[in-house]
Amino acid sequence: MVLYNNGLIKLHYDASNDILCAECPDIQDFTLVQIHDTFKRISATIGGYGIKKLLFDCSKAVIDVSDEEYITVIDEFDRDLQDTCLKRMARIISPDLEREIRVASYFEALKKRNKKSAIAFQNFSSMTAAMKWLKS
Repeated sequence: MVLYNNGLIKLHYDASNDILCAECPDIQDFTLVQIHDTFKRISATIGGYGIKKLLFDCSKAVIDVSDEEYITVIDEFDRDLQDTCLKRMARIISPDLEREIRVASYFEALKKRNKKSAIAFQNFSSMTAAMKWLKS
């Protein structure tokens, strides 16, 4: 069931498995305000529906913002998610190895700052593996 679609992001909810699926938007064609609003929409949807699992597909996204801007967006998204009942988040990685190395360092720093997070987080290279983990 599609819960939200604004052309920038589509949020699809799999009610039988309590999984919200979101494709990471291209963060190059939009303003930082639009990007923040998009991530706010995701966390508000999770909170509003009491969703416990998130599949975040970043496999096709192009991210063209500064490291500082990206970290700001991710930090705020993480803070917003902490106020929801989300338990698991699976992220499908992109094929861009350089980008994934940078993203891994962001998430490692975030993990160190937020040691009390109740959200299990894992990266996956395939949708199948991510869904299997979320359903387990």
